[in-house]
Amino acid sequence: MLLNSFRSNGNLSRRYCNAAMLFLTSLTLVFFCLGGSSAFMCSGYDYELFLEAKNWENAKLACEQDGGQLASITDRKVQVGIQDYLNEILAGTTVKSVWMGLNDRDEEGTYVWEEGSELLEGDFTFWASGEPNDNDNRNENGQDCGGLWRLRGWRWDDGYCHLQRPYLCQYSLC
Repeated sequence: MLLNSFRSNGNLSRRYCNAAMLFLTSLTLVFFCLGGSSAFMCSGYDYELFLEAKNWENAKLACEQDGGQLASITDRKVQVGIQDYLNEILAGTTVKSVWMGLNDRDEEGTYVWEEGSELLEGDFTFWASGEPNDNDNRNENGQDCGGLWRLRGWRWDDGYCHLQRPYLCQYSLC
């Protein structure tokens, strides 16, 4: 099925999806997580992986220039959907990690999503064992940018912001 949507920058985005099921119930739009060949939809957002490796800041800017932001993962349903999507898209590749929109660049230990909300105690998290650890072995500034770590089942990792990685953007569907 071909899904056409306009992003906030006015560009027409064409997405091929395996299926699209949106139900209108009592004036409430319910979104189901759906995989696709080039994008993944879940909870009112369209997620797209870009394989061109960029550092975290340039990945953030690329998403913004395309009308979106680096992905926020605020619940288990989105996390599982993204894991399935990444496993499908990256099968047979050597990609080890993907940037997402979480960082603690302004204040060490205070993680903020790109849309501006702070990651608070009790919020959904999916950190890999021993993470976040702000490892400063390669960079004296430590690890301040959030990524999804393939070797740990796409669990979260705080990475060195200067590293070049593919990145996951999120676009609002509504």
